[in-house]
Amino acid sequence: MKLAVFGNIVTSFSWFGVNMLGIGLHSYGFMDAAFKWLMLFIGSQVAIIFLGLLPQKLWRSFQPRASAWPRIMATACLCFLCLLL
Repeated sequence: MKLAVFGNIVTSFSWFGVNMLGIGLHSYGFMDAAFKWLMLFIGSQVAIIFLGLLPQKLWRSFQPRASAWPRIMATACLCFLCLLL
């Protein structure tokens, strides 16, 4: 699973990182502003990888179930926030 997320990093750098070199066949220019977003994306993927390295006893899905209501509300809030973005 963590290697699949690392594949996102490799793919994003293959698409955008080559253009940022500024030389060669695949240098299309106008990529100065993309560096910040590329680094932000790579940072987010590294954070997801580190979250995946947490021991299973710390995962919420492996905790005893109490009530489904907080989970439903958290999912609804997350969906609402995603729609706002």
